[in-house]
Amino acid sequence: MLRNVGIIILTLTLFACGDTPSDTEPETSTSTEEASVPELAPYVLVIEDANIFLNSNTNATVLAEARSGDVFTLSDISGDWYEIYMFSGEARYLHQSVVRDNTATPPLPTSANKACGEIVSAQDRATREAEQRYPNNFSTQIDYERMLMDKYELPIFHKYSLPPAENSKLVLECAKNL
Repeated sequence: MLRNVGIIILTLTLFACGDTPSDTEPETSTSTEEASVPELAPYVLVIEDANIFLNSNTNATVLAEARSGDVFTLSDISGDWYEIYMFSGEARYLHQSVVRDNTATPPLPTSANKACGEIVSAQDRATREAEQRYPNNFSTQIDYERMLMDKYELPIFHKYSLPPAENSKLVLECAKNL
């Protein structure tokens, strides 16, 4: 249970500490005219059931299946691939043909608290399996654990009709109930 609290805190930290510059960092510009770069929508909406990949190619490991209607936090777009964040805080990939930009996520339904116990169980399962598979390689163990967390938690979000992009809000709700 103590490890789960640590995972919850780590997850919150990963989502809270994005790649945004701090107020104390100086702004630099190489030209007097700023290039107009389109701002990314903060989320993507999955428009048809699709595989979520470990890397940005169709030969990469499939971690889980996104369902039509899932909303994920968007990290970046590179070519035909949308980089999204999942429960582990790690970047995963969806092909551009199955998503569209979205500016908002639906609110957490009242059933969200029911998912907390199952999410903790999924995290425990991921931890156990990673420790058993890689007992002497901590770095590989952590990478594998994060991959399993993404794989095991997404079906729970589907079961309770929770938007995956709101993982950090759900973690906070679950932490209130500890």
